[in-house]
Amino acid sequence: MQLADASPAPANAEVWHRTVEAHAARLWRQAVAAGLSPTAAAETCELIWLRLAQLGGRAPADPGPWLDTQVRRESGAYLRLGPDPRHLATAQSA
Repeated sequence: MQLADASPAPANAEVWHRTVEAHAARLWRQAVAAGLSPTAAAETCELIWLRLAQLGGRAPADPGPWLDTQVRRESGAYLRLGPDPRHLATAQSA
């Protein structure tokens, strides 16, 4: 199961899926353009989707700018430091 497929709350499933459809491809392209491999871009995007879900009711009404900022930050961090160990622990326990 991909994190982008998981709704943060059943009542918000439709909104979540529309948000993923609207932004997922662009985020992945931005991560690859920043220099990440396709696999690293996918891992980075999954981490960003997880963080958005964790925001819950504090998530921005228009998440696009927040997502763009996060993909820039996380791509840079991945290139400097390697994969986020918290993300790897989450992926391994899934």
